[in-house]
Amino acid sequence: MKKIFYYDIPLDSGSQLLPLDINFNFGPFIKHMDSVLQDGTMRISDGYTKTLKRIKEEGVLTKPFPDLSFVMNHLDDIEELMQPVFPEILTNNEIKGIILPFAECIFNPTARLTKILQSAGDKSNIQFEVDESANPYIGACIMILNMMYGAGIDFAKLYHFKIKDQETGITRYFRSLINADFARLVPTPEAPSLTPDEIELLKSNLNDVDLWMEKIPPKSYVFEGVGILNLLDVTRERQESMIKNLLLKNDVLDDPSLIEELIELLGSYLLVPDLNIGLVAYDDDTDITKPLGFGLWQSILLKDDEEACSFQQ
Repeated sequence: MKKIFYYDIPLDSGSQLLPLDINFNFGPFIKHMDSVLQDGTMRISDGYTKTLKRIKEEGVLTKPFPDLSFVMNHLDDIEELMQPVFPEILTNNEIKGIILPFAECIFNPTARLTKILQSAGDKSNIQFEVDESANPYIGACIMILNMMYGAGIDFAKLYHFKIKDQETGITRYFRSLINADFARLVPTPEAPSLTPDEIELLKSNLNDVDLWMEKIPPKSYVFEGVGILNLLDVTRERQESMIKNLLLKNDVLDDPSLIEELIELLGSYLLVPDLNIGLVAYDDDTDITKPLGFGLWQSILLKDDEEACSFQQ
């Protein structure tokens, strides 16, 4: 049976005040495929045409649904319906699945994404990371500006998935890109009509939650649809940045927890999960090496000999 994968998120999504309500719905995708069939902009097989007709006649996937029990009971129909954007020929290459906003789950994953998620073993090893500067209310508002006003604000860099392989201990990082082409926003009576100047003001104040709540009040829109999640592997880029930032800390060589973090990062970067490192200080004036920091001699070459050693010996 197809599986739903859950992940940890550092936000209490259930209690978050948002500028929109969520209605999960495959209706926008079905409407899109109807349009494609009518104008002939995409080659659709007879088999898929029959599948789409059956799903529309049954009417189950054309209506909003409130929770994941619905998804669990209709995974096969969902897979058949979404086949045009999840072609079998690309399933081993694309890291893609369906995501429900603020629902903390991924389903209908490609074979490549399935392999990555299965390697994690359990939910605790699949973490959705949010940059410290990202606020969920502002993130939802940015989605509104992009979808309703074409603001073109790129905020994908603020959201990553951190997935740890349970067996190897190697951690990989993925930037999350969410395609909202098969979703729509329905304005409520609370929805504002923003001017270009107001949009520019918001774009210039991406951390001012009060301003965003003033310009786009809670429950301004209803989100209807689903999102297509694409993951981009940025492991090397992210690890290099994290290692550099860690080494720039003043107390990195005196703090055992930071050293432990450094070893783990280097192990993941070099694909050596059981990596061990040793650090020594070199005194240029006396031309000797000596123990450094919090008992960090551990020299492989010097066999833990803590006596000072000249580089010229």
